[in-house]
Amino acid sequence: MKSFKNIALAFMILYSFNDLSADITLVKSKFKYVNVDSIKDVIEKITEKENDFIALGIHNYNIKFEDAKNLVSALKEQDCKLTTLTINNSNIGNILAGFIGKALIDPNCKLTSLNLLNSNIEYDINNGFFIPNVGAKNILEALVDPNCKLTRLDLSGNKIKIHEIDPLILKNKNCKLILLNLRDNRSIWDDHQRKINLTKALCTVNNLKRMLENDEINQNNYEEIINGSIDTLSYVQVLNKETVTDWYNSLKKEKLPYLDSEYKEELIYNKIENSDEAIKYIQNKFTKLKNELEKEYKNVNDFLNNEELMDILSVQMLLREDFGQGDFGVEV
Repeated sequence: MKSFKNIALAFMILYSFNDLSADITLVKSKFKYVNVDSIKDVIEKITEKENDFIALGIHNYNIKFEDAKNLVSALKEQDCKLTTLTINNSNIGNILAGFIGKALIDPNCKLTSLNLLNSNIEYDINNGFFIPNVGAKNILEALVDPNCKLTRLDLSGNKIKIHEIDPLILKNKNCKLILLNLRDNRSIWDDHQRKINLTKALCTVNNLKRMLENDEINQNNYEEIINGSIDTLSYVQVLNKETVTDWYNSLKKEKLPYLDSEYKEELIYNKIENSDEAIKYIQNKFTKLKNELEKEYKNVNDFLNNEELMDILSVQMLLREDFGQGDFGVEV
């Protein structure tokens, strides 16, 4: 199977020839393209017994309501093997976005990469007024469901109000995201935006470590994981002191979400005793990790054999010590 990187690149090249032409493309596991005339044809192909379609791209296509419902139902079929769904410039709005969010929590849905670009998500096309995050709400809430397999979520170019997104979603133990792309949405560059970017990076690093420890990175997905991690870390090349300080101080609470409790243990283990040391430690970790990820890797084994990378992520440290009360004065 070709890597996600090649599939994504292929879709970009395909759509660059004529931005105004409608197109539906399926990709087989051996990187073979199949152009399809309708959503009905797509559904038939991806639900056939022993089919090997792994990616679907829809570009500049007016998806009808019934077709949308049927497509999402197909994603929940056991015979559907799609791991990548890309919909671009197709004005799906909240309706299909909401359907997809519900499909993500179905045990049979195999999507690991969902890209809904320039798709008018958030705007209610039936009532004609804005309802904050209606379309994105189901998708984002699906991330905390144990059945959701997404490691990549790209919602660029929509109408999502980033300041209303709850960072707790990314701190949930069930959130597996390596990349969350929210470019060109309704964002205001403020403290919340910086908080989201920091949380995304912390989530990415923690999930990368988990995937390595659980042996979930292979030849088919390692390039996707690397590229998604680099993209996320690029937003935190220079950390905002107040943002990190507020996050560090929040770790003094007795009850913490999964992600914060993981980093609390890590900071205690590394004898980080104040916010200044925390800023230096986290910044150094992000920078060193990004440098290692940007190296050239011949294959997944080359990547997995990078001892410096494993050391940065503390992948070897599988058995944690009992830190007791620690420097925070609360039980970990």
